[in-house]
Amino acid sequence: MVLGMPFALRELITYSAIQEMRQSAPRSAIRVYEGLNVFLQNMLAQGLLDLAVLAAGQVSDTDFEQKRYVREDLMLVRSRELPRPPDPAPPNEVTRYPCTMPGRPNIIRAIVEKSVGARNLTSCVAIEAETQELCIELVRRGVVGQTVTLGSGLVNRSRTALHVVRADNLTVTWAIAVNRQRRHSPSVRRLKSILERILTDRVKSGTWRGASMAD
Repeated sequence: MVLGMPFALRELITYSAIQEMRQSAPRSAIRVYEGLNVFLQNMLAQGLLDLAVLAAGQVSDTDFEQKRYVREDLMLVRSRELPRPPDPAPPNEVTRYPCTMPGRPNIIRAIVEKSVGARNLTSCVAIEAETQELCIELVRRGVVGQTVTLGSGLVNRSRTALHVVRADNLTVTWAIAVNRQRRHSPSVRRLKSILERILTDRVKSGTWRGASMAD
């Protein structure tokens, strides 16, 4: 069985899901891929994943069962060398200082571009860094002023030297997508159930700050 997970959900979801799957079905072999949303989307399209957690609406309903589970806020992360942004930060704050963002195609970039305008965002992107960790570290070191990123990816990450506030009206919705040809596999059904339960628990317990159950 092959699972795809976004980097940002490693601390909140991935570790716990794999541990629980191993405890409940120790004879099930699991391969886990981590990556950006576009990587997981391509892996699913090529039939290389049985199921994955990724941004909603990225794969075909013909080939995959997909259900939306969690909506989470995007966060504006700014160097403490700069003024603290208002919380939540309006769109003009997103382009106020030179920033770092992943290059296209990227789901977070697309969401931000839709809010502030592709031209406005492109003009302020000084560095296209392809991982959340690198984006945040470039801000922490003062190489650029800020970035917009997933709140889930900030769990257990130091916020030293950073302002972190919610970006107003910028959200991403997480879904579970299952390959229709493999949906009846007992191990796939079991892991899907585990993921559903952990996603729900993290929101309802308050562990996943800035997240709510999707409609």
